[in-house]
Parts: sequence; structure tokens; C-alpha cells
Amino acid sequence: MVIVYCDCVSELGPTLEDLHAEIGRTLLVWGWLEGEMIDAKINWRNVSPEMATEPLKTFLLDLVEPRNVRNAIAHGLASAHSNPWEAGFEPYVTCRNFDAGVRRITLGDLRRTQSQLQSLRNVLREFAPPMTIKSRR
Repeated sequence: MVIVYCDCVSELGPTLEDLHAEIGRTLLVWGWLEGEMIDAKINWRNVSPEMATEPLKTFLLDLVEPRNVRNAIAHGLASAHSNPWEAGFEPYVTCRNFDAGVRRITLGDLRRTQSQLQSLRNVLREFAPPMTIKSRR
């Protein structure tokens, strides 16, 4: 009798749970930034970068892509995909856009977005120091 052991998958890749956690972290960091913008009296929805002066102009331009990722997740999340058994597979979500398009956002995209949002929080604090802002992580 011959016994064969298959070590087909030595370690699972990222799962849907990992993807879900990164979606949550992205929305959380966005919420912190948005709260700090509110505290700084920056109405990012109604301020055009072209009309703003530096450094707010640069801040608003740098906010565009992370805002687009957040909006896609918050308003158009359609499906989530993962295959932890396939080496190198990166989990992703698909989101519907307002223009009837579909956007794919990967686990790596979510992590980059979190990093961008955290950087924007730091930039905001440099040019719009908090006025007794409630502590946000």
C-alpha cells in the first residue's frame, strides 16, 4: 500500500473575510478624514479645485481618486470575489458606477486607498490645524 500526501495548498491566500475587512477599514479611514474636513470647515463637495488656493487645491486634487474608490464601494458595490486556493489571486469587488460602468477594486487598491486617505489626513492637519477637534484615530 502506497500513501501519497498532497501538499497542494501550503498556505491560503487572502479570503473574502480579508477583503471585507479592508473594505471596512477603507470606509473607516474615509470617515475619519471626512470628519476632520467638517471640523476644518472644508466642504469638499462644493469646492472646486480650480477655485481653491494652495494648499487646499492640491489637497482636493489628491482627494479625487480615494473619493472615487469610497464612492464606488459605498454606492455601487455589486459583488466580491476571492480564491484563496489559487496562488497569486488577488481578491476584488466589482462596483457599478453612475455612468452604468463597472469598476473593479482589488485588495491592493483598498490598501493603497487607505494609505492615501491617511496621508491626506496628515496634509489636512498641516494647513488646517484642528480647533479642539474630537480625537479621531
